[in-house]
Amino acid sequence: IIIQRDFPRFPGSMQMVQNAQSLGKPVIYETDDWLFDVPEWNIQHAAYKNYLSGMLWTITQADRVVTCNPLLAQKLSIFNSEIRIFDNYLVDDLWPLRPPVESQDGPVKIGFMGSQTHQEDLRALAPILLTILEKYAGRVSLTFWGCKPPDELADHPSVIWNDIHYQSYVEFADYFSKQICDIFIAPLSQNEFNRAKSPLKYLEYSSLGVSGVYSKIDPYEGVIQDGKNGLLAAAPQDWFEKIEALVLSPTL
Repeated sequence: IIIQRDFPRFPGSMQMVQNAQSLGKPVIYETDDWLFDVPEWNIQHAAYKNYLSGMLWTITQADRVVTCNPLLAQKLSIFNSEIRIFDNYLVDDLWPLRPPVESQDGPVKIGFMGSQTHQEDLRALAPILLTILEKYAGRVSLTFWGCKPPDELADHPSVIWNDIHYQSYVEFADYFSKQICDIFIAPLSQNEFNRAKSPLKYLEYSSLGVSGVYSKIDPYEGVIQDGKNGLLAAAPQDWFEKIEALVLSPTL
């Protein structure tokens, strides 16, 4: 029996675990987020607070806990000693790999994809993005998939928001793998919740053959060699310079 993330919120989950144990069926708990410390600004904060006891009980009862991040594994090991790390990969059938292509005519399209839980991450980057739009007016556009743009960007004429709500990952992958973009961004605020994430967004972005700028934080530092297979940024000036470098150089 494999139980993922916040599934223990459902009535009957505990009984299912107990039934599996009585039948000698192994129980595996799998998660790719540190759901015990969701930041207060995250729109899921209140919801996950209500699920914590069920998730914690399931972790302690599981025969094995599977995750994808060494820091997350370390945190979960407090509750269960049987921890295994399985790196995240893309499913080949869902994510056909596209070769990189240089930008053609028209504005350079900078994009972000993520859920509404990334509002704070984007808010911190909004002044930089606004500066890019102003400096390269008419030559650069911004597109957001999922998360609503910060207020200072929302009404800008060069900003597009695609409000997507896919419940099926298969449907989401089919949709997003067909999108066109020149540069992707992946900002993550420095906190324990984000440090315990996986670099899945890097894999999804890169499958489209698109270069990107990523926060210099654990998940991305583990897979990105700065300047070789992606760009890492920490301070606001880093973000500006690296986005600008991509805007000005199709070859890069």
